[in-house]
Amino acid sequence: MSPMYRRVAVHGRHPVLVASYDTHNCCQKRLVNFTIQAYSSSGTNPVYSYTDPGGLAQLVYTVVSPALIQTPVESVRFDVNKNTDSLSIMALCEVYAFGEVVCSAGKFGRQCERDCNCANQTEACFVSTGGCPSGCAAGYTGEDCYTQCPNTKFGEGCTESCNNTCLNRECDHRTGVCDRGCVSGYIGDFCEQECPNTKFGEGCAESCSTTCLNRDCDHRTGVCDSGCVSGYIGDFCEQECPNTKFGEVCAESCSTTCLNRECDHRTGVCDSGCVSGYIGDFCEQACNLGTYGEDCNKICSDHCAGEKKSCDHVNGTCDQGCDSGYMMPLCTQTRQNVGGEHSGEGADDSVGGALVPAVIGVVAAVTVITAAIVGILFWRRHTGAKHESGDGRIIELAVETGSASSNPTFDTDKSERPSAQSKSRSVSFTRAQEVDGEEKEEDERSETSESPYTNILTGDTSVPVEKLKTYLHEHSTDSYFNDQFTAIPMNFGENQTNGRATRNRKKNRYKNIIPYDRNRVLLEADERRELADYINASYVKGYNSCETFIASQGPNDVTLIDFVRMIWEQNIDRVVMLTHLIEEGKKKCTMYWPEDGDQTIGEINMQLLTTKVFAEYTIRHLRLYKDDESPRDVTQFHFTAWPDKSVPENPWGLVDFQQRAMAEPGPGRLLVHCSAGVGRTGTFIALCNLLQEAEVSGKMDFRSTMHTLRQDRMHMIQTVAQYTFLHKAALVGHMTFSSTMQAKNIPARFQSLDGGGSGDMSARSYQQEFDDLAAFCDAETIMSTEQSGVEESVYANERVMDKNSKDRLSNILPNYNHRPILTAEGKDEDTYINAVLVPNLKKNSHDILTQLPLPTTVTDFWRLVTQFDVGLVVAFDVDLRTTDETIGDFLPENDREPLKTERFEISSTTVSEDSAIKEMFLTVQKKGMNGPFTSTGQHNLTCLLCKNSTLDPGTVLEIVNKIIACRPSETCRSVYTCR
Repeated sequence: MSPMYRRVAVHGRHPVLVASYDTHNCCQKRLVNFTIQAYSSSGTNPVYSYTDPGGLAQLVYTVVSPALIQTPVESVRFDVNKNTDSLSIMALCEVYAFGEVVCSAGKFGRQCERDCNCANQTEACFVSTGGCPSGCAAGYTGEDCYTQCPNTKFGEGCTESCNNTCLNRECDHRTGVCDRGCVSGYIGDFCEQECPNTKFGEGCAESCSTTCLNRDCDHRTGVCDSGCVSGYIGDFCEQECPNTKFGEVCAESCSTTCLNRECDHRTGVCDSGCVSGYIGDFCEQACNLGTYGEDCNKICSDHCAGEKKSCDHVNGTCDQGCDSGYMMPLCTQTRQNVGGEHSGEGADDSVGGALVPAVIGVVAAVTVITAAIVGILFWRRHTGAKHESGDGRIIELAVETGSASSNPTFDTDKSERPSAQSKSRSVSFTRAQEVDGEEKEEDERSETSESPYTNILTGDTSVPVEKLKTYLHEHSTDSYFNDQFTAIPMNFGENQTNGRATRNRKKNRYKNIIPYDRNRVLLEADERRELADYINASYVKGYNSCETFIASQGPNDVTLIDFVRMIWEQNIDRVVMLTHLIEEGKKKCTMYWPEDGDQTIGEINMQLLTTKVFAEYTIRHLRLYKDDESPRDVTQFHFTAWPDKSVPENPWGLVDFQQRAMAEPGPGRLLVHCSAGVGRTGTFIALCNLLQEAEVSGKMDFRSTMHTLRQDRMHMIQTVAQYTFLHKAALVGHMTFSSTMQAKNIPARFQSLDGGGSGDMSARSYQQEFDDLAAFCDAETIMSTEQSGVEESVYANERVMDKNSKDRLSNILPNYNHRPILTAEGKDEDTYINAVLVPNLKKNSHDILTQLPLPTTVTDFWRLVTQFDVGLVVAFDVDLRTTDETIGDFLPENDREPLKTERFEISSTTVSEDSAIKEMFLTVQKKGMNGPFTSTGQHNLTCLLCKNSTLDPGTVLEIVNKIIACRPSETCRSVYTCR
């Protein structure tokens, strides 16, 4: 029998082919009446069926499916039916079943799991391969149009390159959008846009430095490529001009008459003062005739020869010699006062007369000092007294001149005079070489020595708060506060072993300020990590005798890590800082917070969240991170208005600061530090305790409070000046108690002051609070007057000048220490104007209060505006101009006609006007003393005229909102003026 081959092809979408091959032409009926059936995976009925119609077998069977098979075929059944010749036989060697899957539109693959990517989205791709008749869509390539373009390519055929400004030059393979971000300095879908002028960096999230010119910088790096504002240099304009330079690119030199040739790096104003003999913002004005010296505050001698009694404006040397009987150079000494009459006159005689007493004085001084040293050495030799300090560097020799019970004192603050009761003298010898590693600073000195007084208080020294004002006034000029201050020992003699150990010497900023062992703060020691437990800090009790505070020195470079460790380990959530980082050129505290961004100190990362700057203090919110522990938030309250070697000029700023700090109580202790952690720190803690005592008991015991503080830490409240200032601050703090509040509590406060509720202030009325504050200010004026020796008002000027024509009311005069000094540009101009510098929210002595100009002071008013860079004038009482002859015409009548004075021309443009406020834009042109008006002297500002004399709350709020909207830049001042 010859070989035979049969093939059956089953195709679900195309014809079914059944082929029969028989080379011997036999058995051709074996497949007659065969049946083909196709089944799905779940069905029992075939989804497709075909039956041979019979007849002779064919070489090729062509079977066409009547309809598209939508259901996937799982199996194919093939049957051969018997025929009449009994030749129906299954005669198949192989069976091939080919099925094409039917997918929905846009899909292909054996499971229809892949997406078609055709250029023509309306067409279907090849179900088996994914290929497209129209080609691949943008972003895809390959036979199956399923391969994405490389990261740096996109588009049809992947022929387009991603933008160079896309991050890593990568983009969306279809559109070219930079979906991974942009390189620094660019934004936009395709990173085609440079950052706005004031922004730079990744995502344009960084702001150009405020010191960049126009706040414009390179959009990529932040470099101030347009230059810096006046007073700054450096790529990022981060460097202030050197002390002796100012202006654009620091090209200008400070005036030679500025003190130390130092001036404001932006304006050139001599903010450190003038050399002797000069005044003015730029120290360009020599002292007026008849005055000389520093700030021109000295008057030439009445015994200078000549009608004008003139003298050299620098040193006071009389220009025309002295009147008869007086000696050069100052003509203040008579010849009898320097050793008798001398024959002859003239310069030689004057010099000789001055030289003899000078030589005699030097010889006498040397003789006295020599005798004193010999006497001291003789006394030491016979008494065997030891006067060398523990480290061998300081030798103190105290010579008692009073009784055994007198209190030995020493005075290191030149601004404080020794008490009249103090009769001891102290001489110190210091070795020139400092111990290695110790900060080369002067010790923190106190005004009392380490005296062996008893630490037991006797008698009640508390003061009822209602009598505090009288108490303060009565003792403001006597020695009462000094006596109390010196009655409490600075050091109670407790053990200080740890602080004085050699290993801890470098950790003490000042070698004579050491914590007691009993209550020192112990850090967590870890020898493996070389972490010791010592830090110069002490637990200090609050009024309730609990350890409410930690008093600490400011960190130095050695203790920086320890200081931050203490904040973390002691769970500190508030820090009060009372010192500058540098004072008088000496480092007082190492900066322990990041100036911007974050900083890692030891094992702790510190992030600066926000900084809020106010006139006399700054509040910083910090977040600390350590390992896997939860982050902690710390608020730092930094008081910035405590002057070097003194106390604040008035207590208001410190009281406001204290109320801010205490208004945010937290679970942890309050960390307070200055430089040494005793003087300013002790004063602040004492203020907190006294105010709490007043709230609880209605009394304040200053002496007992200081005694308790010094029991916890030596030298707390370090000077008599601080102790006296504490009394004033406590009085103000009590009067303004609870006046610092959150905005949500204002309605309750309003109700309390209005007498409608009890509240914390026991229903004090507006009038009561106003009267208390006014009485305190009056008392301050009286005390200042008595202490300074001025007979009339403390606001009287130091020099007696006829200024009646420049003051509207004789009883409203500017405080000399706070008045703006005008620059005199001609011999007929003086420096006076009835105005005072006042703080605003963010800057001290920044804004100006003044009277509405008199007819004689209109020019002075505009001198004030132009010389002090005023950007906003707010004028009240302007509706009185038509009836009050004392109010000068200082503004144009309309926008068409400028106002002209001998020095200024003022033009106006009305911006808006309603029943309450008129807003104008003013242009002030200034001319020289003898020249025309020039554009270089042009000054622009906004002026708000408040029309109503009686202001209701709604109008006031409208005015305030208008002022806020028109407020100039922080460098410009605002002037507020009324009748």
